[in-house]
Amino acid sequence: MKCYKCGQPLDLEMNYCYKCGTKLNTTNALNSNQEKPGFFKKIAKALFSLGETKGAIILCVTMTLIIFFSWQLYWYFNYYKVAYTMKASELAYEYKTNLEVADKKYNKSVIRLNGEVKEKGLFNDGDIFLLLYNEDNTYVRVVFSADQWNKILNIKEGDIIDVRSICRGLVPQMDLKKIDIQLRAVKEE
Repeated sequence: MKCYKCGQPLDLEMNYCYKCGTKLNTTNALNSNQEKPGFFKKIAKALFSLGETKGAIILCVTMTLIIFFSWQLYWYFNYYKVAYTMKASELAYEYKTNLEVADKKYNKSVIRLNGEVKEKGLFNDGDIFLLLYNEDNTYVRVVFSADQWNKILNIKEGDIIDVRSICRGLVPQMDLKKIDIQLRAVKEE
């Protein structure tokens, strides 16, 4: 038991605090001995005062939402962060010089790639591609899904583009898959 005024630990049989002289009664001493509930205890008490089932459901839904939004923030800030910025010719050179090392280094990485559009085309599955490098049987293509057609409609051969993409690695030739597209055509001066 503690004194409710000064907090001095006391014996249960004492009627007065020997430190401050306060007269003690059992209810004040017992109340001061209990810890005040913390934030999470208050929330748990409020939730379970609704009933065990309702409180548990609310708690589960809240935790699920917190986990979901945390996961989304992680992917937004980390997964799509640009790991490398380079020209299409530099990427092609690295793949030509050491295929295994380049594939291990760049595969599934976010690359901000820039280069001159050599060709614009369409795959059989409806995906659109821009060919940025085509020399020595080495091809660098940026692939766009069919629903992104309006974003690249005004790009012509010879335009310089700057695009963020995720490298898919070696697919018969070098192929880049566009996930989050940021296109900006810059005219040569």
